Order: sequence, then C-alpha cells, then structure tokens
Amino acid sequence: MTKEFDFEPVRGLPEALPAGEAILWQGAPSAWGLATQVFHLRAAAGYVVGASALLAAGSAANGASLAQALGVVAAALPLAALAAGLLYVVAWINARSSVYTITNRRVVLRIGAALTKAINIPFRLIGAAHVAEDPTGRGTLALTLSHKARVPLLYLWPHARPGFWRAPQPAFRAVDQVAAPAKILADALAAYALANAVEGEQPAPETAAAPERSPDRAPERPAGVISPQPQGAFA
Repeated sequence: MTKEFDFEPVRGLPEALPAGEAILWQGAPSAWGLATQVFHLRAAAGYVVGASALLAAGSAANGASLAQALGVVAAALPLAALAAGLLYVVAWINARSSVYTITNRRVVLRIGAALTKAINIPFRLIGAAHVAEDPTGRGTLALTLSHKARVPLLYLWPHARPGFWRAPQPAFRAVDQVAAPAKILADALAAYALANAVEGEQPAPETAAAPERSPDRAPERPAGVISPQPQGAFA
C-alpha cells in the first residue's frame, strides 16, 4: 500500500493511471492550516510571550522598574517570532511536498518532505470516512481502514487524524473547503460499493452516517458514506 518513488508520471501518483481509472480530485494542505492546526504555531508563540510576561511580573514584584519589566517582554518578542517562523517553514515544506488525490478507485497521499512516498489506499480497504471543518471551511478528511490494512503512524504523520495512535487513520489535513473532496469521496465510495453489489461482491452502501468507533478497532466492512463531525471535533 506504500510506495517510495523519485519520478511522477502523473502529479501526485507513483505511476500512470491504469485503464478505467480517473482522477476525481487533487489538492494539498494549507501551509497556514498545518502551521496552526498541526504544529500549533499560535500556541508556541503565545507560550514564549506568556512566559516572558510572567517573568516580567515577577521582576516587577521584586522591585524592578516598569521599564525593566517591559524590557523583559520586549526581549521575548524576537524569540516568539523566531519560533513562529520556524514552525511555519516546517509547515510550508510539508504542504509544498504533499498532494492528496481521489480517483474512482482509490485515495493516494503523496507525502514526505525529505523522503517522498505515495500511500495508495484502494476503496476496498476503506471502512469509513470522516470529515470535520472549521468555520472557514478548512478541515480534515480522515479514513478508517479495514482490519486488513494498517499504515504506521511514522509513515503518515502529520497526515493522520489526531488521537488515533494505535490504529492510525490516514487523513487529508488542513484542506481548504474540505467539504468538496468529502462529497466527491462519498459519491465515489457509494458508486464503488454499488458496482460491487451488482457484481455480488459486497453489499450496497449504507444510507446513514457511519457511527464513531473506538480508535483501537477499525470496522470490518466498507462504507460508502461520509461521517460528519461537529466543528472542532478534530483539528
């Protein structure tokens, strides 16, 4: 399911598409979205400034002048900017090196800033899909894999649903207007399930949203639906 490569015959894919397969959607994570949602840029910068403010307050309590106390805070601002800048650069590199693809047969994550790899996930290995978006429309589209499929978290991160460490869920992270690829994937999964049902290979897709499952146990049957999450359900 995972393949490393140095050449892309098709953007985001390790090899040319076979006959009958077509790309339905391609996209990439937002650099700012990765910086804030995955690398917690705001929290890191706020921590530096907040810690400096506490130190300044302590200095003032010990008799330092207001100017000296404010000087402590001012000295921390370049450090906060440096921390934020470094985190953004890491996020930008990850965003630039990532391509998310949905075809009519599979999902592909081309990821890896230093060592590029493609993670191919055929529809038959997808148990359910989950989408969560923030008020701006940016969000995460995560995949629950069947019990036959596992992708190590080390291969996926940061392209994995947070909180699911023992059974990692591959995810499109920080995608702008994530509802669009979620709808495309839902329709493609439903069409795939229906086609296989006609051929007698598996039942037709469900008509209701898939319920949330334990992170330690993946579902054992394909689902052609998207399970929506409340805003902020996962970053």
